[in-house]
Amino acid sequence: MDFYDNAVDVHEAAEILFKNKKYRMAVFNACLAVELYLKSRLPLVEYDIRLESSHDVINIYRCLTARFKVPEQ
Repeated sequence: MDFYDNAVDVHEAAEILFKNKKYRMAVFNACLAVELYLKSRLPLVEYDIRLESSHDVINIYRCLTARFKVPEQ
């Protein structure tokens, strides 16, 4: 199973927890899903291999946005 498939599973768990009013665990799983979704896109760019095992979502995001510019609002 890869990062993307794991992200989908964790995201679904977050939704179930939220519907059951388990908000603290829902937020935890939602944050983990974001991290996994971002990591699933790392192979599209050059990156430091250590990002795969880190929880540094900010630098993972920066690494991705360096190549894929986010439109200004």
